[in-house]
Amino acid sequence: MSADAAASSEWELLDDCRLPSDLLDDHGIPKVRWERSSTGGRLSWWPTRARRKVALFRTITDDGVTVLQDIYEIRTTQRGEPRSERVDDPQLDEVPDPLLRLVEADGLTVATEGHR
Repeated sequence: MSADAAASSEWELLDDCRLPSDLLDDHGIPKVRWERSSTGGRLSWWPTRARRKVALFRTITDDGVTVLQDIYEIRTTQRGEPRSERVDDPQLDEVPDPLLRLVEADGLTVATEGHR
């Protein structure tokens, strides 16, 4: 899949998920990015201008069941430098529901319990 096709596909998924206004910028553009790989995916969102969260998912079955593996929080310092921290004991409820629907719209099933 070309980069243009992947970007187009991502926008279609975002449109289908009907993101709430707190996940859109002042121009209505999503503050969200979903990147799928053969082993899972990376979901990024910007709760505030200087803070970004990244949830890493790992696919654990051939039929697309995926689990939350890690969450990182990246903050921009006053000097403009990014500082990353891994969230201890990441929980699925830390990822906004509309973003989980984005992952599921891409054909994956997010496991909620009993997998790690």
